[in-house]
Amino acid sequence: MKRDQRLQADIVDQFADRSGGTDVDITHDAVNALIWDTDVPEKIIIARVQDGWIWLLGHADAEQQRAATERAVGTISGVKRATNLIRLVVTAKHVVR
Repeated sequence: MKRDQRLQADIVDQFADRSGGTDVDITHDAVNALIWDTDVPEKIIIARVQDGWIWLLGHADAEQQRAATERAVGTISGVKRATNLIRLVVTAKHVVR
């Protein structure tokens, strides 16, 4: 086995998830779930994955959007744990006078 092949194999092994998916697979599935869920705010949510643990980062205008984001990734195969770090941001359109 050549040096480059060993390095690639080592990288793949580092990402392997015991439940069958890899962190790369989980990230791909999370991005697709976030894009296709119409309740998730567009282009402001980031999903980071390490060892099957997914972190959701970004901001949302309402708690419903925040919860939708977590629901969108909650059923992805290989996810061991999800941490929702999405901040709620009050905008002028939500201020009642």
